[in-house]
Amino acid sequence: MKALQEHGFPVPNAVDCNRHCVIMSLVQGYPLVQVKQLQNTDTVFEKIIGIIVRLAEHGLIHCDFNEFNIMIDDDEKITIIDFPQMVSVSHRNAEMYFDRDVECIIKFFSKRFILSFEADGDDSDSDAESDTVKPRFSSIKKASGVLDKELSASGFSRKEQDDIEKFTLEKIPDSDDEEIEEDEGDGSTSDIQNFDSLCSLTKDDEEQKAGVSIDQVEEEEDEQHSEEKHHDTSDLVEDNESSEEEEEEDGEHGERLARQRRRAIQAARAGRKGTHGSRNAYKDKGGKSSHNSKIQKQMTSNW
Repeated sequence: MKALQEHGFPVPNAVDCNRHCVIMSLVQGYPLVQVKQLQNTDTVFEKIIGIIVRLAEHGLIHCDFNEFNIMIDDDEKITIIDFPQMVSVSHRNAEMYFDRDVECIIKFFSKRFILSFEADGDDSDSDAESDTVKPRFSSIKKASGVLDKELSASGFSRKEQDDIEKFTLEKIPDSDDEEIEEDEGDGSTSDIQNFDSLCSLTKDDEEQKAGVSIDQVEEEEDEQHSEEKHHDTSDLVEDNESSEEEEEEDGEHGERLARQRRRAIQAARAGRKGTHGSRNAYKDKGGKSSHNSKIQKQMTSNW
């Protein structure tokens, strides 16, 4: 808005912005879509079409130029709003967007204010009239500046930017290039010699390291073999000692078991003898045989 205002376009005065919000001056007027009558319909129409053409001359296309984004006051002064969708005239669809903006204004004025526009029938007879009613994108020339580049509008091709930068860049002189090449040539031979010497040093170092590493490996292997042999002999001695101790323990354990068995057998035999005697004694004391003997004694005494 500030850039458009500087170039004389009727836009609100931009005060400040914060993220997606923009503070601007209050526009005294109404959206054109709410207006039912105009005092000077033709004049207002020409002003609006002139704004579209001037924007294109400055390298911009509004892309949403219609009755909802045009404000008009009581004096029929025009103010345009809503610019985020603007594109450059270098955009690949620039002509389509330009014609769409023009068609929106023509349709609105023809329906709302019943304006009649002549058809583009004979181009040779009415070139001037057709240009004033419906401007052509091909006939517009950038004569008043390049706002699309200044505002980085969508569609500004990189080719144009590259072409501009090519002319601003300074060329490096040829003498400097030759000096650089000479320096590189002088240093190449010395670098090769240094590289060869470094390679020879590294080879000698690697051979020495290889010899040292082989000797160390052999010594370590001998030490491992001797340790393994010592470990095996010690294991055999320990195994023999442990087997003898186990045999002695087994012998003592067997003798103990034999003694316990003997004692158990003797105890069992003694128990059997005692039980038979006690049972017979019990039968004699309280059994039928003793009762019969008493009866026999009484009978003999009576006889």
